[in-house]
Amino acid sequence: MKKISTLLSLLLAPFIANSQDTLTTVTYNLLNYQSGVGSRDQYYRTILRHVRPDLLVVQEISNSSGSTQQASVDSFYSRVVNVVFPGQFLKGTFIPDPNDTGNEIYYKPSKFTFVSNTPIHTALRDI
Repeated sequence: MKKISTLLSLLLAPFIANSQDTLTTVTYNLLNYQSGVGSRDQYYRTILRHVRPDLLVVQEISNSSGSTQQASVDSFYSRVVNVVFPGQFLKGTFIPDPNDTGNEIYYKPSKFTFVSNTPIHTALRDI
C-alpha cells in the first residue's frame, strides 16, 4: 500500500505544482499625481519595470488646474502603466472623491477579473 501511495504522489506531483501561481501586488502613494505634470513618470516607470506587478493600486490622484481626477487616472495609465506594459493592464472603475485625492486600481485581465469598486466613506477621505 505504501508503494502505491508513493507512486500516486509522484505521478500527481507535476499537476499539483503547475496549478499554483505567484501574484505580485503593489500599492503606491503617487503624492498628488496630476495629469499633464509628468516629471515623475520616468521614476514610476522604472519602479514598475523592476517590480512587475500583476495588481497595482495607487493613491493620491489629484485634480490639476482645469483637469479632473479621471484625467489624472487616464494620464497615469497612458504615460506610465501602458508604456511599461503595453496592452497588459486594464483600469478598474474610477470613483472620484470630491473632497480629496482619489484611488485607482490597475490589473492584468489575464490574472484578475474586475467585479466592482465600492468606496468606504470616512470623515477624512474615501477609501
